[in-house]
Amino acid sequence: MKKAILVFSILCTILSIAYLAKAFQYPLGVMNKPGPATFPLFAGTLLLIGSIGALVQTLVKAPEGRVEWPKGKGLWRVLALTAVALVYAYGVDFLGHIIASSIVMLTCLQAMGMRSWRWKIVTALLLAFGSYFLLSTVLSSPLPGGILESFL
Repeated sequence: MKKAILVFSILCTILSIAYLAKAFQYPLGVMNKPGPATFPLFAGTLLLIGSIGALVQTLVKAPEGRVEWPKGKGLWRVLALTAVALVYAYGVDFLGHIIASSIVMLTCLQAMGMRSWRWKIVTALLLAFGSYFLLSTVLSSPLPGGILESFL
């Protein structure tokens, strides 16, 4: 188990560094008007702190037990969420926040086992439009423009 956690911690550390490098390409803004880099920098820093913390904790005291990869539905969920995270990261500039966030939310709700497609779509759209309103209007944070945002 120690080896698995070490590998996972190192991969998360590399991912967080790559995420932070991408976030620094956006303007940071100022205190009263945060830029689009504010949230990604915050999230990337938390991921970096967590992965380094897990790495240090594993090196100091190795956990006992065995880690197994998920099988069946569990494996599908891991692969689907990984794929949708990559689609969001690399597609948000083209698709825009609303469409990319809707895709992420639909995938997450499906992975969580929500049955009704009507409620999945309504929930995903409400969260996407709600976060767009919160970030762009309330916080005045510019979001990547996409296909749909050009009409708003």
